[in-house]
Amino acid sequence: MNHIFVLISFLGMIVGLVSGAVIMSRDNGARINRIFFVFALSVGSYCLFDMLTLLSNNDHIAKIFSELSLFFWLALITVIVPFCLEFASRKTKLISLGFFVYLYLLMAVVYLDYLYDLIYQAPYLTQWGYISMPGPYFWVLIVYSLLMIIWGLGLLILSAKQSASLRIKKQAGLLIWGIGVSTLIGLVDVIAPLFNSGLPSFTSLATITYMMYFSVAIIRYGALTPTPALLANDILDTMPGFLLFVDQFKKIKLVNKSFLEEFQYVKKEIIGQDCGLVCLDKIEHGAFHKELEEKGSVSKKKIVLNRKDGSLLPVRMDGAVVKDRAGEKIGEIYIFLDLKKEEELLQSQKKTIDELTRIKGRMLSLLEDTTQARDEAKRKSEELAKAVDDLKVVDRLKTQFLSVISHELRTPLTPIKGFSSMLMAGQLGQLTEKQVKAIESIKREGEHLQQLIDSILDVSWIERGHKMEIKKEPVAFSSLIKDLVANMEPQFMAEELSVEVDLQADLNTLVADRSRLYRLCSNIIGNAIKYSPRGGKIMVIARNTKDGIELRVIDNGIGIEKQYLEKIFDKFFQINNSYARTSGGVGLGLAISKTIVEAHGGSIRAESDGLGWGTAIVVNLPVGN
Repeated sequence: MNHIFVLISFLGMIVGLVSGAVIMSRDNGARINRIFFVFALSVGSYCLFDMLTLLSNNDHIAKIFSELSLFFWLALITVIVPFCLEFASRKTKLISLGFFVYLYLLMAVVYLDYLYDLIYQAPYLTQWGYISMPGPYFWVLIVYSLLMIIWGLGLLILSAKQSASLRIKKQAGLLIWGIGVSTLIGLVDVIAPLFNSGLPSFTSLATITYMMYFSVAIIRYGALTPTPALLANDILDTMPGFLLFVDQFKKIKLVNKSFLEEFQYVKKEIIGQDCGLVCLDKIEHGAFHKELEEKGSVSKKKIVLNRKDGSLLPVRMDGAVVKDRAGEKIGEIYIFLDLKKEEELLQSQKKTIDELTRIKGRMLSLLEDTTQARDEAKRKSEELAKAVDDLKVVDRLKTQFLSVISHELRTPLTPIKGFSSMLMAGQLGQLTEKQVKAIESIKREGEHLQQLIDSILDVSWIERGHKMEIKKEPVAFSSLIKDLVANMEPQFMAEELSVEVDLQADLNTLVADRSRLYRLCSNIIGNAIKYSPRGGKIMVIARNTKDGIELRVIDNGIGIEKQYLEKIFDKFFQINNSYARTSGGVGLGLAISKTIVEAHGGSIRAESDGLGWGTAIVVNLPVGN
């Protein structure tokens, strides 16, 4: 017979019974300890009867022990829920009142299984001993067990999330892992019968695993309900200072964690030793004990202690005589505070004060410099304000000058244009072909000068704070573009440019100032002509948008670098290139165009991929009202 599973069950019995006894010995008045005791007792009993089943010498005895192990399995899997409820600080009164009634119900289930083999069939002898195979309702046991496990896990997870106690969070984490690992081991009992493996139950191993996790949770983080002694140890180990307790024979009986760490001892090296072990001055040590005997307590004594490695530690010591309830002295307790840290703190504070004093001096000096700088800044500001006023005067004079000079230029320009037209029409006699070309040049330059004067007057008007006046009327934008392109045909031919006009068939009608829009489009197309190479191509595209029209004028000229895409709409801005220098202009066309567009509530922008890739001027105009 193979006794491996017998040994596992035996270990499970020992672990269960010992764990329950230990917990109850800690505090048998705590409700959670009593619930766990029932759980541990059920685990031990289950493992006991599982072991006896394996060791049975006949079928009938094996059947009885098998049913008893089933009963205690149902008990332990059921107790998981009230235990987890109590651990999660949930009310368990209803469950506790009905628990014994529930146990009677479990007895009934076990008795029915004994009679009819509903959950387990009658045990049969194998190389492992007597084992039971699943019966027709074995799945009910599996479902019930899983439900109890899932319920318990949910309560533990809830407790870990909601509890403010770090100890409870860590204990809950270990218990969750324990249930999870134990469940995975227990699933072998579900899977193994499917393959007719003939293996005994792995449940004993699963319960041992859970109890081991629970034991680790107690050993590492304390009992479920901490006792006063445990709390006292925790307090001693976390108190700031070094604690030493000696008995009436001056032998060390108790030290805290801070003392051991600071003086470089382990507990077994110092417990039972004479307290003079850590005192540097033996005479001072004796005088201190004498004073303590006389007064019962002393405080704020400065002494020097000796570490294990021989290094010295200055401390401030408080001491008191400890007596039992009968008033008899049982020892003395000392609490030491590290003066080195206090001295370091005082030095640090002194350095801080010195540094603050230096900073104060620097701040006063800086404040004086700041005052001087403020006075200088005030003087500079006054000078700057005066310079700005002077610039405003100059700017106003410039605007007035431009306005006057533009009007003065218009006066001789009118007869020049008029007589040029009369000469071209032959009203003053027939002209030779050479004379016609000269007159055409005069007329063209006169028109260019007229546009320049109009632009200067517009800029002067706007700079004086006047808004551009807009006369609103229905404008067939498609017709406007066609007329403009036709009128500019001589300019296209002069530069040998091809023009492609692409207008949407049902282009929207705008409510706008026709003369202003005509000038806008003339400026943009004229700009494209100026920056296109001879023999180039210009595209004029207009499309409807959601609330108006989008106009695109695209050329294949020199293009614009990205840093200039917005600057080209500034007054008097021109890109420094050969086309601009040879084609004239002062950089007002696009500035005027932007003013016209914005006066209509639209927008204008430039698009270009850089030098050599041409430029597109995009205008969006609303329908208007």
